[in-house]
Amino acid sequence: MPIPLSRQKWFQVIIQVIVFFLIFEIWLNIGGIAFLCIQRFKDGKISHNPDIFKIVCLGDSVTAYSQYPDYLEELLNRDKKSFQIKVYNRGLPNATSKNVAELLPKILRDFDPQMITVMTGLRDNEQRLQKQNTESMLKGETRAKPAFALRTIGLLQEMLMNLKSRERPWILQKGMTYYRGWLAAQHPDDPQAIFFFGLNLAKEGAYEKALQTFFKLRRWENFIADKENIIGDFYIEHGRADLAQRWFEFVSSIPKLANSTVYLRLFERYQQNGYAEKAVFALKKALSLSQDGDILPTLKWSNYLAARRSFPEAENCLQAALGWDLTNEKKIAVYEALKKCYELQNQPGQAALISKQIKKLVTTQSKYKTQIWSTALAHGCQLVVLQYPMLPVEQVEREYNYSADIIYIDNQQSFEAAVKANGYFTIFGDFGGSVFGHLKKKGSELLAENIAQNIKAAIRRSKKTINSP
Repeated sequence: MPIPLSRQKWFQVIIQVIVFFLIFEIWLNIGGIAFLCIQRFKDGKISHNPDIFKIVCLGDSVTAYSQYPDYLEELLNRDKKSFQIKVYNRGLPNATSKNVAELLPKILRDFDPQMITVMTGLRDNEQRLQKQNTESMLKGETRAKPAFALRTIGLLQEMLMNLKSRERPWILQKGMTYYRGWLAAQHPDDPQAIFFFGLNLAKEGAYEKALQTFFKLRRWENFIADKENIIGDFYIEHGRADLAQRWFEFVSSIPKLANSTVYLRLFERYQQNGYAEKAVFALKKALSLSQDGDILPTLKWSNYLAARRSFPEAENCLQAALGWDLTNEKKIAVYEALKKCYELQNQPGQAALISKQIKKLVTTQSKYKTQIWSTALAHGCQLVVLQYPMLPVEQVEREYNYSADIIYIDNQQSFEAAVKANGYFTIFGDFGGSVFGHLKKKGSELLAENIAQNIKAAIRRSKKTINSP
């Protein structure tokens, strides 16, 4: 007669089965993702096949740390064509227009592309960066992170991101949640254990219970400061803007963490959830907590005032910001808002005066941008100039002397609409560019779509010219 298994034995058997399936799933995922990533790295080598249309994306960290070149390649290759399109990301962190102008001849020699995209200017007026040598920048990057190390790190990061984003089978998710809950109970003083338990609850759909778990992190202010956007973004991406709002209300209740960024996020949530009075309160708090140089609260407040036809208050707010120690890029953003304010009041004379001020600020940037254009033209390469998200395209058109040979990409209205619909931090990861930041996945996809719509015709024309006898 078989001896019945005790409850403890049954529990051990179930745990072993769960662990086996978990390890098996991870092994399959790592194997499949590693193969795809290695294949992508192989495909990333410079191709000299004349049947391949090559595009090189140049710029600063907004390009270097973005996925939009990958999405652009995918979009352009969706249409069935007789040729393949390859897009290369050659963004360089902290690069100025001067660096890109100096680097461009080497890029054209190495890649021989038919098209280049350029998005620079954010750091052009920082004296420290203007003095940096392009060659030393490239060598410094190589010394700090050799090519092999870069490929290895990139491979591991992509595998981890893919594993994290994949949905687990129900039994594995339940097992992981129980395990994280047990760890949190065993280590009540470990914020990491509490955070991951809350994250697993949220992945199961227990959003309210997860939020209550996240509230237990209050003792660890520095930990919350590091994770606040991850938690808020998770709720937003899963359609729970109400819980994202409650989370940022909780964060703002901690004096050390109540800064302008948190209140700007609260402003977005109140605005999206239809709480007009609370939205105004949050925006005022963000404005009061902003430091000199932090112009985003000022720009949002002036937009609010202008929408209510309170033009004198909006003007005073913007004029006060111009008295701060701002980079030229931030000054241009404030001047553009002031110009828009005068245009809404039907004051073309005042708007024209502001345009002259903007023109003075962009003069230094034009020198190297003109050099970029002439170098590309001499090589017979189509130049595509991208304006940064949220900024008016007229600015870069002026800097490139309104050349008709250049394709200009306007990223203002589409990004403003996306931010209004989804929230700023769904599109951007920070405030690196005063009114925009480094792109998240949705921001990269949107930028790729904007570029693809504007360059498809030029690619077809270029390919016909190359293939003609």
